[in-house]
Amino acid sequence: MTGRLPPDSCACKPSEPDEGHGLRHLHTGWSPYGPNPWVPRQSIGARLKASFLALPMLVRVLLILQAALYLVVVIAGDLPLLDYVVLSARAVSSGHVWVVLTHLPFHARPDAFGALFDLAILWSLGGIFARRWRPTHFLFFYVAAGVVGGLLHAGAGVLWPSTLAVPYLGSHASSFALLVAFWVVFGETPVSVFGSPPFKGKWVFFCLAALEALLFLTGNNPIFFVQAGGMLAGWLMLTGRWRPRKLKTWLQELARRREKSRFRVIH
Repeated sequence: MTGRLPPDSCACKPSEPDEGHGLRHLHTGWSPYGPNPWVPRQSIGARLKASFLALPMLVRVLLILQAALYLVVVIAGDLPLLDYVVLSARAVSSGHVWVVLTHLPFHARPDAFGALFDLAILWSLGGIFARRWRPTHFLFFYVAAGVVGGLLHAGAGVLWPSTLAVPYLGSHASSFALLVAFWVVFGETPVSVFGSPPFKGKWVFFCLAALEALLFLTGNNPIFFVQAGGMLAGWLMLTGRWRPRKLKTWLQELARRREKSRFRVIH
């Protein structure tokens, strides 16, 4: 025996080219060698449709529900039904406690930017976390954050009625809870916004939270406690520190770190 392998069993035998590999991708506008210049790119509408259909069913239902209700409010104007769903300190103190939940899918008629913001956050981040978690877990996270934000807004309106007792419709609390989730889970992931240079994803949350806090301090954000409640609820649910034992352990660890930094010996 010469010790040579037969030609058919040689490990270095080059693989035969797949003639259909490139042809399969021609209709998609992409080939194994890069973009196919002979196939026109998809329109913005086609890409939005494909992105929407790729979302989980729960997120699509929430998006359609919020968009449809906002269009109803815009077209029909001030409906008598809105008096029973608008969140306000007066409504909660009068016994209409259900408004801490019913205000979530609605948006006020002049608040077009707020409606677009909530829909954009739900579209971009809702799909990520609805796939990462179970649909029931995602729905609980989304609704619970909105309820906590509503409770804090109502409480702030009772304490400071002259400045913060404003009626509110929207899901800002849930949107900021999703931003907190993005910070906690994907905070170190590089992202790019509108073609900007890549930066860490946590700065998206930090910049938006700082902007809302600055607007509140200047008197231009009376719904700050809605957003703060959503951020607090999202952080507690994600870290598990809503449990008293975990919260106590975390506070003790913070106190221990503070004591170590206070008595640190500098050589």
